[in-house]
Amino acid sequence: MKERVLLNKKGSILAYSLIILGMFLVIAAAITVVTAIEKKSASATQFSTQAYQIADSGIVAALKEINEYSIAGTPRFRDIFSSCGNENPGEIIKSSGLGDGSYYIISFHDSDGNKLPCDAYIRDASGHVVIDYIKSIGIYRGAVRAIEMDIN
Repeated sequence: MKERVLLNKKGSILAYSLIILGMFLVIAAAITVVTAIEKKSASATQFSTQAYQIADSGIVAALKEINEYSIAGTPRFRDIFSSCGNENPGEIIKSSGLGDGSYYIISFHDSDGNKLPCDAYIRDASGHVVIDYIKSIGIYRGAVRAIEMDIN
């Protein structure tokens, strides 16, 4: 009779061990899922931040080019930005230079919010910049961020 009792105790230890092992397996699976979600979120945040920085680079590049030309009546947007969009006139599309397919789109707007065409002059006859604000859109791995900067 004592032997039978001992066998039952050994069987219950095995059952408890399997239950505890199962609980550890569920916990490990939950940690794996949470880690995967966090990694995806971190990547999305990184792509969004990179797109914002590319858009900011577009603003800086546009301001640099505009400031180099301070003589009234010269030049037109098309003259200083070689890639003025044919599909969307008034948009200048430039590669970010990172070599990963990222780019920015720059557009210039007047005080009424109208997009200035590529053949418009940067400065009027009195030498004042005709741009009221610049809009730059940065695109990086599917993330899109936009920045607008007032000029006047």
